Amino acid sequence: MVEALYLVEFRLSSGTNGLCFYTLYIDDDQPITRRGRPIVFASTTLAEVALEASDFAEHRHLPLPNDVYAQFEVSDAICYLEDAAVEKLPNTELLDCVNLLLDFAKLVTFPLSKETESLGLLADHLTFSLDIGEFFRASSLTRVELSRAMKTCLGAILTEVVVIGEGE
Repeated sequence: MVEALYLVEFRLSSGTNGLCFYTLYIDDDQPITRRGRPIVFASTTLAEVALEASDFAEHRHLPLPNDVYAQFEVSDAICYLEDAAVEKLPNTELLDCVNLLLDFAKLVTFPLSKETESLGLLADHLTFSLDIGEFFRASSLTRVELSRAMKTCLGAILTEVVVIGEGE
């Protein structure tokens, strides 16, 4: 039973003027979808429209969130991943972004099993330790491979999302 909706923001480039999308998460578990494809929207004012257009419209009785529950800076997360000088992450931003991408990747038709497997291994490690250097020392995966996996997932996701605009 669905109990709550969460407003989630993710930025594809850093800064306040960076490319930004929002989605609604159902019970902090998955983004809303239309015909199985993830829905995103460019303004928080479109949350109600997005919910109505979604496969979850029957949950419109739930209160729409007024505040952003979580914010993800995807480009910053990729920079942490690519920076060989970063041994210990300062926060969970990379883990949070990887988990966001994995949530969305489950909903796209593009085959991403290799990428999601690699990112899943990273997420499993970061859940218990932010020491990313330790992960790379113990793994056969490289920073380049994982960066490529994140970017491939992101590209596949962006080609399949449903974008809700003002005219919907």
